[in-house]
Amino acid sequence: MTFKARIVALPFVMATTLPAVAVARVPNQGSILCRPCSDCSDDSGPRIVHVRMYNQTRLRESVFANILEVSNRIWAPYGISIEPGTDSDAITVVVSGGTMRGAIDGSPIAVGDTLFTQGHATPYIHLWLGGAESLARNSGSDGQSFTMKPPMERDAILLRMLGVALAHELGHYLLDSADHSAGGLLRPTLATREMEQPDPAHLRLTRKQVLLMCQRPGAAVVQ
Repeated sequence: MTFKARIVALPFVMATTLPAVAVARVPNQGSILCRPCSDCSDDSGPRIVHVRMYNQTRLRESVFANILEVSNRIWAPYGISIEPGTDSDAITVVVSGGTMRGAIDGSPIAVGDTLFTQGHATPYIHLWLGGAESLARNSGSDGQSFTMKPPMERDAILLRMLGVALAHELGHYLLDSADHSAGGLLRPTLATREMEQPDPAHLRLTRKQVLLMCQRPGAAVVQ
């Protein structure tokens, strides 16, 4: 069976009206990073994760470095370094200009998804620029309309959102799990404001996820 684990988001102003997917507003004990066991430390340096990005958007490929920079800031505390690569083990990341097919009107908007086959994550991630644009247009989280911002500022916001989406989807791949958590990076739904202005301190792995990372091949979880 093939299915996709996806990250969805809601404009911050809508999150209070849909409690089934709303982001928790109080600290969640499960999202506090634990001290990793000694087996998770790796003196040889960070674990390198290669990604091969395919551009199907209006954006220049050179700006995709901004996406990786955001993802790296989120994953750095866990000894993960995300770099471009073309090796056979590189994860395919397709960045599309549209929105995810099959979206239902009124449902949370997907910004990324990971393909799973027979219960395991495949090295195939999809990011949706159109999904990020739809969320940003509806957020107005800083009091200014997204469409009124200068083009370069709008693109910078969208790249940060895609960087968070990539970090989330890499979590599914690296943990080989489609499960979501009540807090941290792998919540099923993130507020648009969190994606526009990502704070790695709030986008963390849970205690359970850190321990699972320790058990994965090539683990290099550090703090």
